[in-house]
Amino acid sequence: NLKRSGVKLNPPENLIANLNRDTEEVFLDWDKVNEADEYTIWYKKPGDKWSFLSKVYGDKTQFSTKLPEKNVIYLYSVTTKKSEGPDSDYSDSASVVHS
Repeated sequence: NLKRSGVKLNPPENLIANLNRDTEEVFLDWDKVNEADEYTIWYKKPGDKWSFLSKVYGDKTQFSTKLPEKNVIYLYSVTTKKSEGPDSDYSDSASVVHS
């Protein structure tokens, strides 16, 4: 069904970012979006533009990464898309800081 492949999906909802202070890893978790083939994870400091971090595919709705640096707030967001479609808008952001 080629017509449906170009549909822009809604962004993921309920993005949560949890920080493991011992390992300095950030764990992201969000709700599955129906028909999504991939999710793109973005990050930034407040006031900056979003930077690409990684992609996950299929039904995967979790991601973990090392916190880039201490004493700085980092915002994370997720977009989604069908394999042939455009990216969704950014999800609501989730923030972490390790001081």
